[in-house]
Amino acid sequence: MIDWLTQYMQWPYAVALVAMTFLFGPYLVLLVVFPILNHYGFLPKQRIPGKCDHCRYNLTGNESGTCSECGNAIED
Repeated sequence: MIDWLTQYMQWPYAVALVAMTFLFGPYLVLLVVFPILNHYGFLPKQRIPGKCDHCRYNLTGNESGTCSECGNAIED
């Protein structure tokens, strides 16, 4: 009787695991996969006006055409 009871009680845990996968799977993509893709450059960087595209240094007042922090060419 105890063997039947332990086998019967295990199926709700399997159902709960499948349900949690469907509920929390999309959040796993947002929290794990997208940061990895962003780190390796597979997602495009957003251009921020007034900052260097390469190092995000503030370029307010810079007239030289290159970033003084990293030397990257500035595109207007």
